[in-house]
Amino acid sequence: MGSTRGGDASAIALLLLCACFLTSLACDGNGAKFGYTGPLGPDHWGGLDPNFTQCAMGTYQSPVDIRTSDVVYNPMLGPLHREYTAANATLVDNIFNIALRCEDAAGTVQIDGVKYKLDNIHWHSPSEHTINGERFANRNAHKG
Repeated sequence: MGSTRGGDASAIALLLLCACFLTSLACDGNGAKFGYTGPLGPDHWGGLDPNFTQCAMGTYQSPVDIRTSDVVYNPMLGPLHREYTAANATLVDNIFNIALRCEDAAGTVQIDGVKYKLDNIHWHSPSEHTINGERFANRNAHKG
């Protein structure tokens, strides 16, 4: 399994196009009623909205702070196999992120023999996760 150069170029072009949209989203005054710091930050998410109550109870959820000093290499992990395919998609503004939802799976990723379908890509700005406590302008997340 693998991807072609043409497929990689198309994927890069699509990502650049979506990045252009992120700039306009950063200026949206109608943002969601949560944030990443202060009284709207993750420590308060569970009390901000009745739909957010699970945020107060979970321990393995966003945001995640990746501490590079704690990262451990796992030599038992197998290779990452990617196979992307063309798919129709819809660009959606969810206020707190921008998403590209595929009508059909846009390919698969196989990790340790388990195959995952790529059905959407979404971006958060600022990044939901941090690296060594640092938040970044935007990050993309793949759901499959």
